[in-house]
Amino acid sequence: MGLLVDFTGVHFFLGGAIGVWSLGFLMHVNADTLYAGRAVLGAGQAGVFAGIGRLTRSWFPARIRSSVQGAMGVACARGGGLSSYLLVGTLMLGFLALPWQTAIWLLASSGMVYAVIFLTMFRNSPRQHRGCNEAEVRLIEGDETVIDAPRRSSMRQMLRRTGPRSYINLGFLCFSACFSTIADAIYSSWIPMFLDNAYGLTYKEMGFQSALPLAGGVMGGILGGILNDRMIRWTGNRRWARSLVGFFGKGMAAILLAVALLYYENPYLFCSMLLGVKLFADMSLATRWGAATDMGGRMVATLFAVVNFVAIGADIIGEKIYGWVLPVAKADRASPEAWLPVFYIGIGMYVLCALMWLFVDCTIPLISEEDDQDGEDGELEIPSVNEEDDE
Repeated sequence: MGLLVDFTGVHFFLGGAIGVWSLGFLMHVNADTLYAGRAVLGAGQAGVFAGIGRLTRSWFPARIRSSVQGAMGVACARGGGLSSYLLVGTLMLGFLALPWQTAIWLLASSGMVYAVIFLTMFRNSPRQHRGCNEAEVRLIEGDETVIDAPRRSSMRQMLRRTGPRSYINLGFLCFSACFSTIADAIYSSWIPMFLDNAYGLTYKEMGFQSALPLAGGVMGGILGGILNDRMIRWTGNRRWARSLVGFFGKGMAAILLAVALLYYENPYLFCSMLLGVKLFADMSLATRWGAATDMGGRMVATLFAVVNFVAIGADIIGEKIYGWVLPVAKADRASPEAWLPVFYIGIGMYVLCALMWLFVDCTIPLISEEDDQDGEDGELEIPSVNEEDDE
């Protein structure tokens, strides 16, 4: 899907993806279509972050791009998870006592409506949008290469232009994504079960408490993006600005999660402290978006897809590990102490991710710049725009 985005553009890909995953979600209402619905949902969501990564590179100037990615790719994603806990758990199932099938119908239908809105209003780049004038286009593009047109290329050409140094650097970025994703699985998959299994909270309580860590993720995504952009301007060193923000965010998340375990017996206080954990943890997630954009160039969606692919593989392994250390999960109730290994694993993943960030160099491109600028593919270069022209 990442390759498809790079070669065809974002407009129809994302519009179609929204419709496809909404259809897949709707198929969950019937047990006979559940397995197919899971597959369709996953296929629709595949490549979405890759598409958004390319979108931000096409539509926002480099000087504010990390802030936008932190708000759009991290904060809005976490905000969606937060909203689902509140809408489905607390509101629909808790206060309104609706059948869960009705909740699915409402959410899937809203997704299909949004797919139509997106296809109608969005375009691949400012140059293709009738609402953008030439001054706005030049301000957004700056001195970067235009990447809105579909490219005739191949995976083989991309691999030929990628050197050993780029592969090693990509490996460190992928490892950081793997460790981060395994820790994130706690909040996306296990917290509601934990609150029910260990503390016996009601739907109303469980929906709100499960949303608290994701609220921290919303704030962390916004702060992380802003901090990345400002650190780059303050230091003039893009490589270490990104690496240190990533290291600091994940390191603080590990420390705060260890402190939160001191208040483990109180689920309300513990979940409140998880808000702070996720705030710092997702600061580095905004950093990952920025680093991938820096490294990806015109293949930015493909790079996002590669990183997400290995991260999802790690997530599958992580879910198996959590299930293995939680044999009590099949019981109706378990002591809170039985869940401690899950959070110990989370601390370890945060520490490993923080260490990986010290080795990620976002200034090493995925594709050799010498080869990428040889004019072989007919890219259009936009001249630099100085500050007076911007104004």
